[in-house]
Amino acid sequence: MKKFSQLMCALALSGLTLLANAQGYSPDVYEFGGSGGLAFDPAPELSMGTGGTIEFWVGADWQTDPGYDPVILANAGEQGASYLIAMLRDRDGLAFVSGSQEEVVTFNFADGRFHHVALRIWPQEGIDVMVDGKFVGSADINVQDLPSAGLWLGTMDGSSSPYVGAIAALRIWRPVLPAEVLIEYSMQDVFASVHPNIDQLIAISDFSSGQLLVVQPQ
Repeated sequence: MKKFSQLMCALALSGLTLLANAQGYSPDVYEFGGSGGLAFDPAPELSMGTGGTIEFWVGADWQTDPGYDPVILANAGEQGASYLIAMLRDRDGLAFVSGSQEEVVTFNFADGRFHHVALRIWPQEGIDVMVDGKFVGSADINVQDLPSAGLWLGTMDGSSSPYVGAIAALRIWRPVLPAEVLIEYSMQDVFASVHPNIDQLIAISDFSSGQLLVVQPQ
């Protein structure tokens, strides 16, 4: 597993460190070693059944096929996942699951860099996927509002399909954010920068303390 200094080297390779220093912002990074993740209590605010936006930075740190698709994020319960996002085992795309629906969008995550992923979830119209500010594909999935037992980062349910790598700066928004806003604020502190949709922020990570801060939209 990469140490934090090595992760910062990866950030530097993709130009993020220079940009972060220029703006006085560094994303909170959490490293997942493949043996567990972070678990958070269920919250109705985290439902994406009526649409919204999920964004995060992600980097993969496995070289050989782990035998499964490592899970980045899952909001799930007894009836299955309301939404689940996994990286494909070959690091060549993302898998999306909601209920019995499954879809894949391809992208090369095997370059050793951090990438910014933004999922624009349209009610009854699927998911637009952006990576590093560019549209890379759509997942033809209608995200369902299924009962949730919790939100998991780095695993499917607390133990299954563990992630190996790092996730940073998770943000969940109620509206579908414009692409240009996602690009502009991907490497900015949304509070210090006065994000135009700040009153619609649902949750934001604080990985320095292992927390996900859920807020009630105004």
